[in-house]
Amino acid sequence: MVHRLRESCKKLAGVDEMEGPVEIDESYFGGSDSNRHRDKKGTAKKTAVVGVKDRTTNKIAAKPVPETTKARLEHFIEGHVNDTAKKYTDENPAYGSLSNHESCNHSVGQYVRGMAHTNGLESFWSMVKRGYDGTFHHFSEGHMHRYVNEFAGRHNIRSMDTIDMMGTVAETMAGERLTYQQLIGHG
Repeated sequence: MVHRLRESCKKLAGVDEMEGPVEIDESYFGGSDSNRHRDKKGTAKKTAVVGVKDRTTNKIAAKPVPETTKARLEHFIEGHVNDTAKKYTDENPAYGSLSNHESCNHSVGQYVRGMAHTNGLESFWSMVKRGYDGTFHHFSEGHMHRYVNEFAGRHNIRSMDTIDMMGTVAETMAGERLTYQQLIGHG
């Protein structure tokens, strides 16, 4: 039932082309080595999630990706961000060829350089990780996109009052159907 609600959040998390300025960043979700048996240490498999936040509208779009290669990240960015938008990232080399781009170097302790920072998106990642650690304890890789859509959708409608939020979620569910077979990957 809850996955069906999460599935409806994909419309709330579906942001049209962002005009910018935008923050772009990626984060990783998965188990910690400290929680693994000593025979399994070093085998922690994490899922990468890339996200973009429009600083003007405060809307977020995020998506799990199989890898954080330049091609994969650029494809995500091109699908969500106007090419002329000002883009702010960290020092990840995959972002190096973006147009109208500035970055800050997290690896040397530089988290803000003028307007170049990803603090808004880092705040979103923090919220998702608190949900991961505190509420859900695990996001299965097969359903990761639904959890990410839930958090992005909730973020995008957070300025509404509770009744309006409930109405908006109900509207996104109209005409949508997620069967059990689709949910478990057999349909």
